[in-house]
Parts: sequence; C-alpha cells; structure tokens
Amino acid sequence: MKPQELKREDLARTLAERSPLSESQAQDELDRLFHGIVTSLRQGRATEMPGVGELKNNALRSKAPATRSSAAKGKAVAGKPRS
Repeated sequence: MKPQELKREDLARTLAERSPLSESQAQDELDRLFHGIVTSLRQGRATEMPGVGELKNNALRSKAPATRSSAAKGKAVAGKPRS
C-alpha cells in the first residue's frame, strides 16, 4: 500500500478545522514544527515522532539523508516537507 501524501496546506487546513487557530496561524505553527525538526536533525540530534518513530540524521557517518531508526522501520514513511 502506497503512503498517502499530505501537503502542508491540507495539514494546516485540517489543523485549523480542529482547533481554534485560523488557517494562517495553523500554517505558522506547522512551519515552526518543521523548522524545529530540521534544525535538530542538522545539529545531529534525533527527533522522536509518535506514530513514525525516531528520525536521525546519519549524514556524518554515511553521507546519507536523514533516515528513520531501525525501531521505526516498517511504519509509515515521513514525507519531505514541501515549499
């Protein structure tokens, strides 16, 4: 089964519908969240995401892009942020 892609706009719209945030505020919060995750990975820190697993940046060891830990293998793949 192919993982479903979810665009930032769709995620922001869903967050706004289910919270007191406007769509613009939801987009800002998601941008902060994604920025925090990317910053942590670039600094060599792992990031735990419930339902996804632990994200690690193994670039220092293998020159590979950020990957999921072995504990998270077989679960849904986290998509790349879209701009």
